[in-house]
Amino acid sequence: MKKKLISAALCVAMSMTAVTAYSGITHAAEPEYQTTARRMERLGRGLAAVKTSGGVYLSWRLLGDESLNDQAFDIYKNDGAKPIYTTLADGATCYTDSSGKATDTYKVVKEGE
Repeated sequence: MKKKLISAALCVAMSMTAVTAYSGITHAAEPEYQTTARRMERLGRGLAAVKTSGGVYLSWRLLGDESLNDQAFDIYKNDGAKPIYTTLADGATCYTDSSGKATDTYKVVKEGE
């Protein structure tokens, strides 16, 4: 009987300690989120060109403040003054230059820039 009484007293004491410790916990305030602008890394276009059996495959990054809706790109080859291709306004961010060689250089910019 003594053991049961001591066990019960210990359980009550431990429970009271846990309740007291929990009530002293302060919760951090909800973080404030910026709704007007996003934090972004300053990344470039990230153009990659790979020589394939079908020519040179080009792929580039769509930047965080751009949308594929109504966004076309001009592709320049070997520092040419005139683009070799302009993507569709809602097209993909890739192109294959069928006449491309491994020594060619490319540049991709937003249409009209």
